[in-house]
Amino acid sequence: MGLVAFYCPGSTKLLSRDCGLRVGSVRGWPPITERELLERLALDDEQFLANFRTLSTVWGRREFLRTVLEWALAYPWERPAGSYILRGSEVQLLEEIDAPDRASTVEAFVEDRHPLLAYGGNAAPR
Repeated sequence: MGLVAFYCPGSTKLLSRDCGLRVGSVRGWPPITERELLERLALDDEQFLANFRTLSTVWGRREFLRTVLEWALAYPWERPAGSYILRGSEVQLLEEIDAPDRASTVEAFVEDRHPLLAYGGNAAPR
């Protein structure tokens, strides 16, 4: 599907009534059953670093490209002023989608997800 970022202009709330979106009650968290994840979570700091070093050897080296370095050094980049959907490199503003399609799009993104409070203090300035 893609990534959805919800932001209500003029409000400090995400997914608030101010922008016509509501979040229902929080479902119970799904159990963590993946064996490898459980093993990784049980590692102490030293074991975790050793595991990470071993894992990182399979990534291989990347060719140095000056354009990639220049792009990275230009951070922070511009971001949309409101809620959007990001699919690959395509950005679609939610306000540009008609109301029924917008509601069904948001519902499709959140139906099997669990709310998570997060803070991003390094948002690109305008």
